Amino acid sequence: MVIPSKQRTAQSKGLSDVADLIQHYSTVEKVYRGKRAADTIDQDFKDDFEDKLSMLYSQILEYQAQTICQISRNVLLRSFSLPSTWESLLTEVKNSDIVCRQKMGLLSDFRINEVRIETQNLSQYLETRFNDLQDSSLSKNPMFHFG
Repeated sequence: MVIPSKQRTAQSKGLSDVADLIQHYSTVEKVYRGKRAADTIDQDFKDDFEDKLSMLYSQILEYQAQTICQISRNVLLRSFSLPSTWESLLTEVKNSDIVCRQKMGLLSDFRINEVRIETQNLSQYLETRFNDLQDSSLSKNPMFHFG
C-alpha cells in the first residue's frame, strides 16, 4: 500500500538529491572535458565513463519527468506518474552515481600513479644532471674536490 505522505517526502528528498547530483556532475564534466583531461585520459576510459554518465543522466531525467507528471494538474499527465516508484527511481539514480564515482576514483588512482612516475623520472633526471655538473666542475677544478 502506498502512503501518500511518505511518497511526497521521498519525492521531495529525491528532487533535492537529484539537484545536488546535477550540480556535482556539471563540475565533473568541466574537469573531464577540459583540455588537460582530453590530453591525458584514455579514449576507452572516456567512452566507458560517458556511457555510465549518460545512464545516470537518463535516470535523473526519468525521475524529473515522473515528478512533473505527479505535480501536474493535468489528469492525463498524472496518469503517467507512478508514485509507488519514487524510492526505487531514486535508488537507481544513486546506484548509477556510485558507479560513476567509482569510475572517477579509478581515474584519480591512475592520475596519482602517473604523477608519481613523472616525479620519479624527474628526480632521476635531476640527480643525473647534478652528478654530471659535479663531475664536470671536479674535472675543471680538482682543488674543490672534497671526497
